[in-house]
Amino acid sequence: MPTSIKPRYQNQDQRLMFDGDRLLIKNVNDDAAGTVHVGYAVPGTAAGDDGWQITEIVTAGTLTTIRYCDGNEKFDNVWTGFAGHSYS
Repeated sequence: MPTSIKPRYQNQDQRLMFDGDRLLIKNVNDDAAGTVHVGYAVPGTAAGDDGWQITEIVTAGTLTTIRYCDGNEKFDNVWTGFAGHSYS
């Protein structure tokens, strides 16, 4: 495994996780219609603050697609209003 890619470890309730040396908090919203939004941020980041990495996971039949907010993996998004963000 390349040294730039570090494994992620989650605790039992899956609200905290480690990404390499960083401890991250995790928010999950499942709309029960096949779309799940998952957000990660450092502890202390409010839902309305920039600092979230958000993914959108869409399942249609046997196909699951994962897209990133703003089309990138940066921690520069706001969790509030996640459903209205652009994903690619």
